[in-house]
Amino acid sequence: MNDSMGQEKKCNRQVSDHSQKGFSHFLKRTWKIFASIVAVISAILAIVVNIDKIIGGTTQSGDTISFDPPPIVPTPPPPVPSKKRNEKEKKPSENRVVALNPCEQMLEEKPVLRAVGKGSYSDEQTAKNIAEMQARAQFARAIASKIVTATSIFSSSNDVIGSEATDQVAKQNDFAISVAEEIVRNTVVIKTHKEQRQDNRFDVWVCLEYQGDVSKMENEIHTNVQQYFSEEQRTKMNSKLEQFRNRVQIELE
Repeated sequence: MNDSMGQEKKCNRQVSDHSQKGFSHFLKRTWKIFASIVAVISAILAIVVNIDKIIGGTTQSGDTISFDPPPIVPTPPPPVPSKKRNEKEKKPSENRVVALNPCEQMLEEKPVLRAVGKGSYSDEQTAKNIAEMQARAQFARAIASKIVTATSIFSSSNDVIGSEATDQVAKQNDFAISVAEEIVRNTVVIKTHKEQRQDNRFDVWVCLEYQGDVSKMENEIHTNVQQYFSEEQRTKMNSKLEQFRNRVQIELE
């Protein structure tokens, strides 16, 4: 019985020693954790104090710190394409050769005997009619201009031109237009060229030609001019009519 009690005491003593050691170990761990927490708090407080000093504008040495915010630079708007620049880029090169259509090519072959007109309209036939009228008008203007130059030799004749300068110019123009209209009657359309736009409108070119050579046109102009004078006037103005014929020949060359 005594042995049993001794063993029990011994066991209790061992449990007590073990409990003391465990508690001591727990205290040490708790202290280390507490010390770590204190260190972290101290570091945080130090950082807060430094930040407060910086925000307050001073350092530990008492120097003032100024924190000017960086200037706000507005973002420039995207560049707007220049209209003039676009027009310049779209403008064809001055050295670019533009191809002539068939009517324009034929005009270059015989510019004295031919004329080209252009018409634009939603109806093809109407566009062609406009082109023909323009061609005939252009041909008449060209012939009339040459006749006006040639008829300058009649300026001193009161029977034809009149006495006043204003009447001279008016009569010369009327005279030239009348003769030119007679010449235009002897022209025909020899070529037609058409193009259709994206909006379905038609561009039509026509080339008309005088039915004869330059010599025939010269004789026709001379004949029509003589018809404006009486037989007596033609006899008196024979030399001037011959000069007129020579001037017309020069103009048609």
